[in-house]
Parts: sequence; structure tokens; C-alpha cells
Amino acid sequence: MAERKFGVQIHRWDWLDLMNDFEEVAALMQCLDLVVAPRSAVSMLAGGLGVRTVMMGNRWDWSDLGSDTSPWFPTIQLVFRHLGDEWDPVLATAAVTVSAVASDPSAAKSNTQLPLSAATEEN
Repeated sequence: MAERKFGVQIHRWDWLDLMNDFEEVAALMQCLDLVVAPRSAVSMLAGGLGVRTVMMGNRWDWSDLGSDTSPWFPTIQLVFRHLGDEWDPVLATAAVTVSAVASDPSAAKSNTQLPLSAATEEN
């Protein structure tokens, strides 16, 4: 569905056990320009490895500290919605970041914040 809606290819690795092989998942993440994931072990692992990550979820966790970045994982950008809000702006924000990295993969390796949409920055 996302592939059709956004006109992108989502890569899948059938040989990889995403549920039980953290080491292989970590190795794969090290090869990626960007990880887009919900707040989960996947996004935390990517952040711990220093991989640029867009982490999506609800704004409610104390660890957000009211910011769009994480002091523990500086390569993670937090893109959240408030409870009850729609997900479309969150997905649009993630799409802006993915587009920026797709047009300039070196942006994923730099220390600067990747672009976010104005709609999410207001939250």
C-alpha cells in the first residue's frame, strides 16, 4: 500500500529473521542511509548504532523531553502526533525527510538535522 501511495520501493530481505536476529538486523542497519520506524526496538537500535532515523509515534513518552530530537540518540529525529490527531501529517513529515535523503544521500551521514515539514515542527 505504501509503495503505491508514495511511489517508492520498500526493500524486504526474506532471508533475515527480523524478530530474532538482532545482530543481523544491526549489520543491515549499518548499510542504510536512513531508518524510518515507529518507536520500537528497531528505532532505538538504529539510534544506538548512529544511523540516521526518523522515529514516529505519539507524543507522550517522558523521554521526548518536549523536543524533536533525543539527547540519548542524536541521530534520531522524533516525528510525533498528539493523541487523537491524524497520522497523515506525521507520514508527510517522514516523506519529506526520506525525499531529502534520496536526493542527497550524504545528508544522512552529516551531523545536521534533516528537514521536517512545518506542520510537525509546530507540534
